Amino acid sequence: MDFTETDNQLTIVNRSKEHRISRKLILEIPYFKKMLRHGFKTSKVNKVFLDFDEQTLESFLDWFELGYTFVEMKNALNMFHMLDCFGIKKNVSNIETYFHNNFTIEHLPIILPQVTSTSKLINSGTLNAFLCRYFAKIANTTVWLDYPIETIEYICKLDLMVHSEKQVFDAIMKWANFKSDSRKCHLERLLNLVRLCHLKATDMTLIEENEFVKSSGFKPIICSSRKLNCDCGRNRTDQNYFIMIERLKDEVLRIKVLDNNLLPLFNRVVESDSLLPSHILPDKYISDIFFGLGEVIRVDWRRNKYKYLSGHHQDSYSEKIFESIYKEDGLVVHSVFNLNASALDDFSKAFCAQHQIEDYYYWNGFIEANERCILINFNSQSVRYWPKHTTKDTKISSDKSHFFHATVLGNNIYLLNKKLEFIQSDIYFKKCVTFDTHIDKSIAELCYFILTSKQSNDDRVILIDTISKDARCFNVNTKEWSSINHIIYPSYYSNAEKMEFFRLLTFTSGFLSMDIMRLCSPH
Repeated sequence: MDFTETDNQLTIVNRSKEHRISRKLILEIPYFKKMLRHGFKTSKVNKVFLDFDEQTLESFLDWFELGYTFVEMKNALNMFHMLDCFGIKKNVSNIETYFHNNFTIEHLPIILPQVTSTSKLINSGTLNAFLCRYFAKIANTTVWLDYPIETIEYICKLDLMVHSEKQVFDAIMKWANFKSDSRKCHLERLLNLVRLCHLKATDMTLIEENEFVKSSGFKPIICSSRKLNCDCGRNRTDQNYFIMIERLKDEVLRIKVLDNNLLPLFNRVVESDSLLPSHILPDKYISDIFFGLGEVIRVDWRRNKYKYLSGHHQDSYSEKIFESIYKEDGLVVHSVFNLNASALDDFSKAFCAQHQIEDYYYWNGFIEANERCILINFNSQSVRYWPKHTTKDTKISSDKSHFFHATVLGNNIYLLNKKLEFIQSDIYFKKCVTFDTHIDKSIAELCYFILTSKQSNDDRVILIDTISKDARCFNVNTKEWSSINHIIYPSYYSNAEKMEFFRLLTFTSGFLSMDIMRLCSPH
């Protein structure tokens, strides 16, 4: 700080630039008031030195002197940091709301360079968790094709939640092929981010035989299976788990996480907390569990709290997710519920025209799996599917009344209909086979059951009667059923624990990050 003879002006030196502003005006800011006032006396200091982004400071001073400014995604993080430092709490809250309401993946190239592990509006841990969870969807957009090399590289380095490393390879190739002449020089650099030692042999062969890969000069190097501290890093394909949720009493749930062999890894008792954030970029120790017909439970694993993010009395959380990812790829839908007949009819016609569907009203099921959207007409045993989700598709998912349970495993759809018939169909419904479930159809109803599976890399479809707590597994290779009641009542349960009243809410599969697993797993 320097002392001058001028008392009515304050000079702000920010990096290499100077700004002059009224001392009287600047004293309205808590940061400067504390700096320049000592008790009831005003300091004679007339020059202060700051270190903020210059454009952001200029925007702030314009706003402070003129009464308005424009906050955009490109300066939202810097503006939030500056206002937080200056102690202007009201505007900090406004910028936070603006950021979460307007964030889309289109903004990643301008946001990523500003984010650090300690940045306040959003830190790298939070943003990375979002990128890891929704990588497959992000890579399936037109926005992905326009990212700079730095953004592609940043994302592909992360511990992405994928079923196969081939998904990472395919995403890189899609980006490189979009502008092959100018991007071929980056291909080797990016392909080194594919963790090759975790690839299946068949996928490795496909990569080695790819002509574009050959011409790039990339030479795949496979780490020895016995090598410690493998250069490929942690296995990104091993983050999908089975998840069981039980209701113990009002607003208290027990969440059990099971491994691929259906053996328990850990369980948590969590309590409802309405104060958990509802936006799509929560803390890295918070995850969302999707199940049923668009239901979502958000779990804070560090605090053992949960919150429902779905329901007819609030906006569709899934819609927010898809809007942030697919906004540039299709129509943005602003309301899923409370549709009047006219609006629904207009939407139906537009949707059917887009996907060549003859009559929307006769299609009675919509599911999304393996990054495909699948619309099912069970009555005529026909299916329409398309490879890219748009925000328009989210409306049809929420609007449909499902008359069956369905799950997708590999290239097959498995259904349980109202007659309690268990049906296996190929993805095109060209070949359907019905299997006996041995269910007493005289007393059971469809709503009693949960049907689930992993989406790939498995050979099991799981059927659970939530009333009798009977759990069975259908082997898709042998076409036989076997009991897996141990997932409901593990062998270590006492008789008293087996008698404990609980309601089974769901049994599903989902991704849990490596950070969450390290936090929750017994040490």
